[in-house]
Amino acid sequence: MKDKMKSILMIVGVSAVVLFGLYFASCRNGEKLQFAKSASYESAVYSDAVVEESASFRSSKMMKATATNGINSVSNSGMLDSSINFEESGDVEATQERKIIKTGALSFEVKNLSETEEKIGAWLEGFGGYIADTWTNRNNMNVTVKVPASSFEDAMNSTGDFGELLSRSISTEDVSENYYDLETRLETRRILQAKLESYLAGAKSISDLLEIERQLNDVTSELESMEKQFRRLSNQIDFSTISISCRLPANTTEAGFETPDFLQGLKDFGYNALQFLCNFGLGILYIILVGVPSVLLIALLYWLCFGKIGLVRKLFNKLK
Repeated sequence: MKDKMKSILMIVGVSAVVLFGLYFASCRNGEKLQFAKSASYESAVYSDAVVEESASFRSSKMMKATATNGINSVSNSGMLDSSINFEESGDVEATQERKIIKTGALSFEVKNLSETEEKIGAWLEGFGGYIADTWTNRNNMNVTVKVPASSFEDAMNSTGDFGELLSRSISTEDVSENYYDLETRLETRRILQAKLESYLAGAKSISDLLEIERQLNDVTSELESMEKQFRRLSNQIDFSTISISCRLPANTTEAGFETPDFLQGLKDFGYNALQFLCNFGLGILYIILVGVPSVLLIALLYWLCFGKIGLVRKLFNKLK
C-alpha cells in the first residue's frame, strides 16, 4: 500500500513539474512576441523619421547646388547617397523656379487725396490687386497694396498719373531654399502621419495605442503649423507688396491753398513763451531749494574737517 502511494505521489510531482515548465515556456514566448511587435513598431517609426530627415537634407543640398551652379561637379565626384540618380536630380534642380518676395515703395506729392485714392483703386483693379491697409489724415495718405508678383514691374511703372514722384524703391528677397525645404518637410510629415494612422488602426495593446496617439498628435500639430507657415510664405511670393505714400503741397488742404493763420501763430508763440518762463522759474526754484542747501552742507563738512575745528587735521597731527 505504501509503495502504491509513493508511486502516485511521484507521478503527480513529475506531472506538476512538466506542466509548470510548459506554462513558463509559453509565458516567455508571449513576452518575446510582444517585444518583437513593439520593436517592429519602433523601428518603423524610426525609419520614417530617418526618411524625413534624409529627404529634408537632400532638398537643402539640391537648393544649394542650384544656387552655386555646381550640380555637375557634385554629380561627378559621387559624394551624395548612392541611391539617388544624379541625372534625374540635376534635371529636377534645373527646372525648380526661384521663389522671390518683391517689395516696392512709392512716394508722391498730389493735388487731391480723394482723387488719388480713386486712381489707386482703378489702377489696382487693372492688375487684379487689392488694398491691404490704408491711413489718411488732413494732408497725407498711406496705402499698402498687394499685386500679383507677375505684374509687379508693370504696376510699379504705371503710376505716373498719381502725382509728382518724390521717391521710388524696390527690394527683393530670395526664399527659394526655405520654400522648397518647407515643401519637402510637409510631404514627409504627411507620409509619417499616414503611417502612424495605419499603425493606430492595427494597434493590439493599450500601451501601443497610447504611444501611437501621442506621436500622431505631435505630428499633426507640427504639420498644421508648417502648413500655415507655407501658406503665408506662398502668399508673400504670389502677391508683392507696394507701399504708396501721398502728401499735399505745403500749406494746402483738399480745398486748395491755405493761408497761414497769423492770430493762431501769435497764440502759439505766446503759449511757448509762457511755457519757457514757467520752466525757467522752476529751474531757479530747483537751484534754490536743492543747490543752496547742498553748498551749505559741503561748507559745513569742510569747516568741521579742515577749517577752524579741523577734526581730520588734528587727527593727522596726533598720528604724526
